[in-house]
Amino acid sequence: MSIDGLWFKSETVIFQATKGSPSLRSTVPQDVVDFLQLQPGDVLEWLANIKDNKVTVIVRKKKPADKLTAV
Repeated sequence: MSIDGLWFKSETVIFQATKGSPSLRSTVPQDVVDFLQLQPGDVLEWLANIKDNKVTVIVRKKKPADKLTAV
């Protein structure tokens, strides 16, 4: 089965991550969780491209060897 050109469309609500923090948080849509086979503790890499005043964001699951480690 080819998945080239497959798009997911979803809407999520943005919340403040923690009181006083400039960071925001949201929920990963279930379709994306299923497709990327996400599990708690997985690390997502965010890539953003800005061109002609349009932003395209790519989110991908990092491989286990690339995951962040606790300090």
